[in-house]
Amino acid sequence: MRLLGRLVVKSVGVFLFGVLGLFAMLLLAAGAILAWLIGCVSAVFLVIALTESAWWLHTRTPHAAMTALGYYGYAAGTFALIPVLFWLKDEMAGWPERRRHRAAAEKIRPL
Repeated sequence: MRLLGRLVVKSVGVFLFGVLGLFAMLLLAAGAILAWLIGCVSAVFLVIALTESAWWLHTRTPHAAMTALGYYGYAAGTFALIPVLFWLKDEMAGWPERRRHRAAAEKIRPL
């Protein structure tokens, strides 16, 4: 009877870790899609800013220059979100590696 109980516990554990792994992979896929969408939005803002810059070169109106600068800012702001997403992914996924490095450093320190 104990053998059957251990088998059930191990099977449930494997199943739960499989479900957890599935949701982790879905989260990573959603993050990759989000990074791609942010890159597309940044590219659209950059194209609008370049078009406004060309319009400013043609007309020399201050409004076109200010609009171009605004869209350059929007493009830079959205582009800056991509490294933040990758940093967050590394922070969330890299904790076992950091823990191993910390444990190794603790073992070496007394020497």
